[in-house]
Amino acid sequence: MNYQFSISKNYNLIDILVNNISLNEPIDKKCIFIQAIVDNKLAGIVGFNLFTKNKVPRLEHIILDKPYQRTRLGILLLKEMEKFINELGYKEYYSYILNNNERMKRYAIKWGMKLKNTCDKGSWFYKTIGE
Repeated sequence: MNYQFSISKNYNLIDILVNNISLNEPIDKKCIFIQAIVDNKLAGIVGFNLFTKNKVPRLEHIILDKPYQRTRLGILLLKEMEKFINELGYKEYYSYILNNNERMKRYAIKWGMKLKNTCDKGSWFYKTIGE
């Protein structure tokens, strides 16, 4: 499949994607979004921000349209995100995952993220890149 990756600021398309998959969480529109386009349609996005206290990139969202879930697109989007934040000069990024989201925790570990610490509602994971 031929994916085209680019930065997206088309929040209308992102909202349509979120509604199509019935996502039950708010989308942080302050994120930098990298989109994957297939056949002129939005197939998925990964969103991260640099608005944390120490300006360390934080992975916020990875959202795939139904036909692309459980495919390699999620990995490709994460690779594009890592390449982008590495080009910005960052060597690691973080992600906060709620305790009740075991699937995302397993996915993070499979992707090479390591547990940083845990609190009442969730866990912080990090990944070092560009080595």
